[in-house]
Amino acid sequence: MRKRSRTAAGQGRTSEVAALIGHPVSHSLSPAIFSFLSRRFSRKIQYDALDISPGELKRALGLLRSLDFIGCNITIPYKEKVIACLDRVSDETRVIGAANVVYNKDGELIGYNSDVLGILETLREARVRISGREVVLYGAGGAARAVAYAMGVLGAKDVWITNRTPHRARALTKKFGSYFSKTRYHVLAWESFPLGRQIDLWVNATPLGMAGFPRSRTFSFIPGKNAFALDLIYRPEETPFLKKASAEGLKTIGGLDMLVWQAIGTWELWFGKMSGKHETKVALKKFLKQRLRRIDRCT
Repeated sequence: MRKRSRTAAGQGRTSEVAALIGHPVSHSLSPAIFSFLSRRFSRKIQYDALDISPGELKRALGLLRSLDFIGCNITIPYKEKVIACLDRVSDETRVIGAANVVYNKDGELIGYNSDVLGILETLREARVRISGREVVLYGAGGAARAVAYAMGVLGAKDVWITNRTPHRARALTKKFGSYFSKTRYHVLAWESFPLGRQIDLWVNATPLGMAGFPRSRTFSFIPGKNAFALDLIYRPEETPFLKKASAEGLKTIGGLDMLVWQAIGTWELWFGKMSGKHETKVALKKFLKQRLRRIDRCT
């Protein structure tokens, strides 16, 4: 196996080793995504999905480091545990407490959270204005923490967090409220509304509505002018959350855009600036839509 050459910003390498680490990994689209990108940019990449059993995470990262790997994606259940195995992490990773991308920079393993980038780019592309606006966020897990961070970065005025376990929502508001002084974070009872408020963005960061996940609760919205609803779920393409939002007159954004922007962000982290980024985004989204439809037909 040829090792990669060292160059600044991850550019100019001729042979790469990358991987997905999780348990399980059979469900992941990451191998298909990076196979698509490697073909599109004529870059030789060996990308493997590694099902790592609990207790073997540190050893697996050490093995990849010895292979001079470029980086890896991290999926469940190791997004939080991986941080202790890394040399350092980015600011957003430190605050959120979870990493899903690792970059091997000259032997130093650095953790990043691509959820934040995916959310920021998705909202930018959809021309959703957040600065000084009101946001309702369903969920208080890892994905919700990334949303809460992104809302602080974008300067939201108020973020109303609702979760089936209120204590997790309270912990989230306390953590991010102390980090982003210009954004106020509040706990909101499920299916309650911040009275007298014009909500500009509604976000589902729960697994409710995901393919194969039981739907035990419903969502409610306040119809508003130019309001948006973003669901981080990408399968199914039209989730119950988005259907309900659309029926209430909100503009809707599915989770597939976020997934694609995460992949592009990871590619640029590992290999440098991507040429033809917009065209690649459109092509990758089309590819994934077709792949997901094939998966749905077979299940």
